[in-house]
Amino acid sequence: MDHVVRWRRSDKVGHLAFCRSSKRNALRMADWAKLSDMLEVISKAGVQALIIESSDPEVFSAGSDLVEVEALSKEPGDAAPFAIAMQRVMQQLGAGPMVTLAAIAGPCHGAGVAIAMACDIRVAGPRATFSIPPAKFGISYPSGDIRRLARLVGPGQAARLLYSAETIDAQEAARIGLVDLLDDDVAARCQDLAQKIAANSGESITLLKGALDRDLLAAGPDQQFLDGFRTADFLRFAGRNRGQV
Repeated sequence: MDHVVRWRRSDKVGHLAFCRSSKRNALRMADWAKLSDMLEVISKAGVQALIIESSDPEVFSAGSDLVEVEALSKEPGDAAPFAIAMQRVMQQLGAGPMVTLAAIAGPCHGAGVAIAMACDIRVAGPRATFSIPPAKFGISYPSGDIRRLARLVGPGQAARLLYSAETIDAQEAARIGLVDLLDDDVAARCQDLAQKIAANSGESITLLKGALDRDLLAAGPDQQFLDGFRTADFLRFAGRNRGQV
């Protein structure tokens, strides 16, 4: 398999990069598993701050690969392993011992937004855009990600983004709380912040993270998300778009 995600480290600061820019860093099911395995390795490597970024600043992530999502209309039973793989990544980002920073210099959509929300801190550049489009496809969004969204932006703004599936720019994302910081040089801002975090007590940070994220890390099947792959609207969408990216 091609290297869709790579990671490197410099002392206590790690960098995990998406490297499938030709497909807007869309993640296939196998890629979610690879990402989870990589996060497991990083969690044991003594990294205290981890920057999630793209090898191509023109795009952060389009989320899950639409071709594979559409295939779930034929085999809805495959939705469960897909959902579990995604959920595990979000839990690792939220519950891992390292502080995670999302460096969002370009478009960030669908499950890409979920990855960003699972991170502890989100930094966006002026060219970043955001959308959560499941309502266009007749499917749902994972419950944990919906809770993260509502916690960040409030229930009203969460409802607007989920129900309209509209795209917002970085300035609006910052205004409503979806991102924490805006900077023209996202990479430099994240690196500076990561180095400050890495200089602090790792034990203290682990305790603080546990207190902040405890309500978002419930385990178990996400039935409402799985039910989304059985709706008539999704089956019609998949039938119209099968084979297209």
